[in-house]
Amino acid sequence: MRLEDIAPEGKVDAKDETMIDGSIDCPKCGGVWVRLVEGGGIEEETTCRHLRFAIEPGATSPEEIHYFNGMTAERLVAAVARAYQLANPAAAEDLSPEEVFEEALFDEDFWKAATMDEIDALFDHTETGMACGPVSHTCLFGAKLEG
Repeated sequence: MRLEDIAPEGKVDAKDETMIDGSIDCPKCGGVWVRLVEGGGIEEETTCRHLRFAIEPGATSPEEIHYFNGMTAERLVAAVARAYQLANPAAAEDLSPEEVFEEALFDEDFWKAATMDEIDALFDHTETGMACGPVSHTCLFGAKLEG
């Protein structure tokens, strides 16, 4: 789900669909999750109990992910491994949880359909701009909105 699709009125620039004040806020409580940094990165600044993780562009391992509210690399790897093995039993059959996580990290279809106890909502946010041509950076956010 795109964060822009659920952002409060006046939070998104209708012309280019970017967040107006440079922050990503929780769709449930309105607390700040992160601030966007020039060039597509994020700056940790959570005031919300719902956010569990944020994956910046270029992250290739659990150690490069931002964790919040008790989520750890170990917990996320285990949750993703369980969910991925349920969704793709043949693909995950001979892989360790860490290898499954690395496979899942770049599997967009998995993230859209994943069901995990620790995370019940996944959101992406894409910033676009121009360099020598069009560029975009997508961050993925995992949250526990229910329960």
